[in-house]
Amino acid sequence: MKKLAILSVLLFSIFILSCSSDDEKVNYLDNSLIAGKWYYVNGTDSTTYIFENNQGSVKVNDRISLAESENLSYGSYKITVDAIFFDDYPNSGLLYKVNNNTLSIYQNNDKAWVNYTKK
Repeated sequence: MKKLAILSVLLFSIFILSCSSDDEKVNYLDNSLIAGKWYYVNGTDSTTYIFENNQGSVKVNDRISLAESENLSYGSYKITVDAIFFDDYPNSGLLYKVNNNTLSIYQNNDKAWVNYTKK
Protein backbone atom coordinates (compact mmCIF):
# COMPACT_ATOMS: atom_id res chain seq x y z
CA MET A 1 0.00 0.00 0.00
CA LYS A 2 2.88 2.34 0.83
CA LYS A 3 4.41 1.68 -2.62
CA LEU A 4 1.09 2.53 -4.27
CA ALA A 5 0.93 5.85 -2.40
CA ILE A 6 4.51 6.72 -3.38
CA LEU A 7 3.83 5.73 -7.00
CA SER A 8 0.68 7.88 -7.02
CA VAL A 9 2.57 10.91 -5.68
CA LEU A 10 5.35 10.34 -8.22
CA LEU A 11 2.91 10.08 -11.14
CA PHE A 12 1.02 13.16 -9.95
CA SER A 13 4.31 15.10 -9.71
CA ILE A 14 5.28 14.10 -13.25
CA PHE A 15 1.85 15.17 -14.48
CA ILE A 16 2.13 18.58 -12.80
CA LEU A 17 5.66 19.15 -14.10
CA SER A 18 4.62 18.25 -17.64
CA CYS A 19 2.06 21.07 -17.49
CA SER A 20 4.70 23.72 -16.88
CA SER A 21 4.80 27.12 -18.55
CA ASP A 22 6.93 25.85 -21.42
CA ASP A 23 3.94 26.21 -23.71
CA GLU A 24 4.52 27.50 -27.21
CA LYS A 25 5.58 31.14 -27.04
CA VAL A 26 4.34 33.71 -29.52
CA ASN A 27 7.06 35.01 -31.81
CA TYR A 28 6.45 38.75 -32.23
CA LEU A 29 8.04 40.65 -35.12
CA ASP A 30 9.50 44.15 -35.25
CA ASN A 31 6.66 46.70 -35.36
CA SER A 32 8.55 48.72 -37.98
CA LEU A 33 7.34 46.18 -40.56
CA ILE A 34 3.99 47.99 -40.71
CA ALA A 35 4.96 51.42 -39.33
CA GLY A 36 3.54 54.41 -41.16
CA LYS A 37 0.24 55.63 -42.60
CA TRP A 38 -1.80 53.31 -44.82
CA TYR A 39 -4.64 54.70 -46.98
CA TYR A 40 -7.74 53.23 -48.60
CA VAL A 41 -10.42 55.11 -50.54
CA ASN A 42 -13.88 53.63 -51.00
CA GLY A 43 -16.75 55.65 -52.44
CA THR A 44 -17.27 58.68 -50.23
CA ASP A 45 -14.99 57.55 -47.39
CA SER A 46 -11.25 57.32 -46.96
CA THR A 47 -9.75 55.16 -44.22
CA THR A 48 -6.27 55.55 -42.78
CA TYR A 49 -4.56 53.06 -40.50
CA ILE A 50 -1.74 54.73 -38.58
CA PHE A 51 1.03 52.76 -36.89
CA GLU A 52 3.51 55.16 -35.28
CA ASN A 53 5.58 55.05 -32.08
CA ASN A 54 4.20 51.56 -31.33
CA GLN A 55 0.64 52.98 -31.25
CA GLY A 56 -2.14 52.03 -33.65
CA SER A 57 -5.18 54.02 -34.72
CA VAL A 58 -7.66 54.31 -37.56
CA LYS A 59 -9.28 57.43 -39.01
CA VAL A 60 -12.22 57.58 -41.38
CA ASN A 61 -12.90 60.77 -43.33
CA ASP A 62 -15.92 61.72 -45.39
CA ARG A 63 -14.46 62.76 -48.74
CA ILE A 64 -17.39 65.03 -49.62
CA SER A 65 -17.51 67.14 -46.44
CA LEU A 66 -13.83 66.46 -45.63
CA ALA A 67 -14.97 65.89 -42.04
CA GLU A 68 -13.52 63.20 -39.85
CA SER A 69 -16.28 60.68 -39.12
CA GLU A 70 -14.27 58.27 -36.95
CA ASN A 71 -11.03 58.40 -34.99
CA LEU A 72 -10.25 55.27 -32.99
CA SER A 73 -7.10 54.69 -30.97
CA TYR A 74 -6.17 51.05 -30.48
CA GLY A 75 -3.22 51.70 -28.17
CA SER A 76 0.06 49.83 -28.38
CA TYR A 77 0.34 46.82 -30.66
CA LYS A 78 2.44 43.77 -31.46
CA ILE A 79 2.60 41.85 -34.70
CA THR A 80 3.15 38.23 -35.62
CA VAL A 81 3.67 36.77 -39.06
CA ASP A 82 -0.02 37.15 -39.90
CA ALA A 83 -1.82 39.20 -37.22
CA ILE A 84 -1.76 42.56 -35.45
CA PHE A 85 -2.63 42.41 -31.75
CA PHE A 86 -3.64 45.57 -29.86
CA ASP A 87 -3.09 45.75 -26.10
CA ASP A 88 -6.47 47.48 -25.67
CA TYR A 89 -8.18 44.49 -27.38
CA PRO A 90 -6.20 41.44 -26.19
CA ASN A 91 -8.71 38.79 -27.30
CA SER A 92 -8.72 39.67 -30.98
CA GLY A 93 -6.30 40.46 -33.74
CA LEU A 94 -6.38 41.79 -37.28
CA LEU A 95 -5.19 39.40 -39.96
CA TYR A 96 -2.78 41.17 -42.28
CA LYS A 97 -0.35 40.73 -45.15
CA VAL A 98 2.27 43.25 -46.19
CA ASN A 99 4.00 43.47 -49.56
CA ASN A 100 6.13 46.51 -50.35
CA ASN A 101 3.77 49.51 -50.15
CA THR A 102 0.57 47.49 -49.72
CA LEU A 103 -0.90 46.45 -46.38
CA SER A 104 -3.84 44.05 -46.73
CA ILE A 105 -6.16 43.77 -43.73
CA TYR A 106 -8.90 41.16 -43.51
CA GLN A 107 -12.30 42.70 -42.82
CA ASN A 108 -14.42 40.20 -40.88
CA ASN A 109 -17.69 42.01 -41.61
CA ASP A 110 -17.17 41.84 -45.37
CA LYS A 111 -15.20 38.58 -45.32
CA ALA A 112 -12.70 40.17 -47.70
CA TRP A 113 -9.16 41.56 -47.81
CA VAL A 114 -8.85 45.35 -48.15
CA ASN A 115 -5.63 46.78 -49.60
CA TYR A 116 -4.18 49.92 -48.00
CA THR A 117 -1.42 51.90 -49.72
CA LYS A 118 1.48 53.47 -47.87
CA LYS A 119 2.16 57.10 -48.74
